[in-house]
Amino acid sequence: DGTVPNIFRALGNSPTTLRNFMRLGNSILRHLKLSPRLRELAILRVASLTGSAYEWAHHVPLAREAGISEEALYQIGQWRRSLAFDAQESAVLALAEASTLDVQVPDEVFRRVREFLDEEEVVELLMTIGYYNLVARLLVGLKVDVEPGYQQWSLPPDDLRPERR
Repeated sequence: DGTVPNIFRALGNSPTTLRNFMRLGNSILRHLKLSPRLRELAILRVASLTGSAYEWAHHVPLAREAGISEEALYQIGQWRRSLAFDAQESAVLALAEASTLDVQVPDEVFRRVREFLDEEEVVELLMTIGYYNLVARLLVGLKVDVEPGYQQWSLPPDDLRPERR
């Protein structure tokens, strides 16, 4: 529709940063071997853990396109207790959570992910998680508002932080 998303307006204050930010973001969204479904699950888990309403709102439509159900969308915060996720999806959510919260990912979490993904996909998944942690910190830190057309997809009202291990 010709409007510039608020995140790009904010980052436009640093043109060089914006250009490279967009280049990496487009690569993650369009050129990975990792499935869009797994990518979006990881991104939404990062958004829920960081409280990034903007990131959540912009990725709900992409998650739906990737085949993620409404039930699954709103159970991402309780993925351990939910029947909405298979073993592969649970492994991806565990990696996204561990990497976001602790940075140092336990060997068991990596072992589970490697049961389903090859080395290339593991690197792409970690790159996705890391990039969207960066995005969340920019969005939250700069207090970037969600555009009106995306406000319908707000973070679920319940506490999405994981139960403490």
